Amino acid sequence: MADKSKTYKLEISYIGTDFNGFQSQPCGNTIQDIIEDKIFILLKEPLRIRGASRTDSGVHAFHQIACFQTAQALKLDKFHSSLNALLPKAISVKSISQINSDFHPIHTAKAKLYRYSLWKGRCYNPFLKDFVWQVDRKIKTDLLRDRIQDFLGTHDFTSFCSSDSESVSKTRTIYEVKVVERENCVDLWFLGQGFLKQMIRIQVGTLVDLALEKNSQIDIIPLLKLQDRNRAGQTAPARGLTLVDIFYENIPTINGRLQRFEQNYFLSI
Repeated sequence: MADKSKTYKLEISYIGTDFNGFQSQPCGNTIQDIIEDKIFILLKEPLRIRGASRTDSGVHAFHQIACFQTAQALKLDKFHSSLNALLPKAISVKSISQINSDFHPIHTAKAKLYRYSLWKGRCYNPFLKDFVWQVDRKIKTDLLRDRIQDFLGTHDFTSFCSSDSESVSKTRTIYEVKVVERENCVDLWFLGQGFLKQMIRIQVGTLVDLALEKNSQIDIIPLLKLQDRNRAGQTAPARGLTLVDIFYENIPTINGRLQRFEQNYFLSI
């Protein structure tokens, strides 16, 4: 067996609209499948990359982390440019570096930061169609800002994850949440230890139902205790969700990361 002692870390951005999520699926057309195919072209070696977050079909990533192992000593600059030249324009490897072999993109991560964007303008913006969920402009943002706080802390999030989730434990910790208004956009930020399948999308869908007063029976804290997906709200569309960052050392505040993100992401315009 070949010695695969060299571990390489990839920092990846992608627009998830046309892909079936990050993690490899039998149906193909995933971010992982495409990157692995292009690496095979360059290295002539079948290998698997391991991502930090699965991200659903249609979900975007500003800063995804993945790694792979190979016995080959890569010339990083050349490999980096060659890999990006082969990838579709909706996927970009922002950097590649060699790291310690004990690095694990999931197990060594301390926190993940996501943003979900709502559009409440009177007129729809077609340039943002793949990046926002259009909601009724009468949505009560003060109610969003108030009720999102109920998710803070450590809870069993069974009510707020997909019923086909394979995670044994549904307990997760959310460190910080924030609602930011930007003219016709409303951004919901979630900083947490980790997230279950469709967890943020169900949280957002439930919050929107509350803020539009579609269901007077919904109350976040009792829902957490019920541990019943059928009692929570709708699942928000994937297109509004972006994986912003993954943290392996210090966990910043949302405000501390938000400014840097907005300076580098076109949705800040």
